[in-house]
Amino acid sequence: MKKAFLILLIIYAATGQSQTNKGVLIHGIKNGLWVNNGNLGIGITTPTARLHLPAGTATASTAPLKLTAGTNLTTPENGAVEYNGTHFYATIGSTRYQLDQQGGGNGIYGGNGSLPSNVTVTGGNNSLTFDDIFSFRINSDYNVIAKANGTGTYSEGVIGAGNIYEIGFTPTPGIFSKGAGVLIDTNNNVGIGANPPTTMPLYATGNSLFVQGLQSNHGNYYKVSNTTTDITASLQAYFYTIDASGGNVTVTLPAASTAFGNTMGITYKFQRTDNSGNTVTIQRAGSDTINGATSFTLTAQYGVKQLQCTSTSTWAQW
Repeated sequence: MKKAFLILLIIYAATGQSQTNKGVLIHGIKNGLWVNNGNLGIGITTPTARLHLPAGTATASTAPLKLTAGTNLTTPENGAVEYNGTHFYATIGSTRYQLDQQGGGNGIYGGNGSLPSNVTVTGGNNSLTFDDIFSFRINSDYNVIAKANGTGTYSEGVIGAGNIYEIGFTPTPGIFSKGAGVLIDTNNNVGIGANPPTTMPLYATGNSLFVQGLQSNHGNYYKVSNTTTDITASLQAYFYTIDASGGNVTVTLPAASTAFGNTMGITYKFQRTDNSGNTVTIQRAGSDTINGATSFTLTAQYGVKQLQCTSTSTWAQW
């Protein structure tokens, strides 16, 4: 009988359209039920939501709201909040999401979207482990690592600047106090301490002998190409052997503008291997000049001539 009376009072309080700030005192509920313009308050005399609950306290059994563990819905329903004894869930857009669960209320953001504010994760000398991760990605201008006490310098990750991606060491995020160590352009050309020319896969500069050139305990290796027909010299070759026994051969140089950059130019060596009477001609591209001329020839068998690109429009030959 008491339960039926309580239900009637709740229905009366919740549905009375003309009720404004009316209270119903029910035994066992402090300050009773209150209704205000269709809003129902429990212990709240002026409720401002359809269901308005009072604040909880530290005393046992005084939480504002408690759910009894049960079985989740077979089919998620929009707006449903569920508790299965292990996790809380909320359903949005027919998708059931597990609500973040972190001891002590220090949650780490999860899911897709934007952080509402800065988030700091304090480990308290504990480990942070990413287990069974398929991939890990950070999209950021600055990937910074610093000592916990703040006295150490920063180790800068990768900075994107125009068409160049930089890797280096810096005490201030975003500023390379000692210059970027490695620079990579969109063609995967790599510069050590300087922007790489667009035509050089690897470029180095500086005051140290160890960055003026590549040092190797096994000697230096250069690409050798052989031709019997007309070709344009490649920017990835160094030494050409030319066999004109089957007919005249012309080698056209690449445009000097593509073979020179950052005060450095490509070097070629050309050797004729046949002794036929056919001609072997090395000629310029466009309006470039070779020692002021447009071309030169190789006449002697096994004769070698060398070229150095000296600017964006000139070649030196000897």
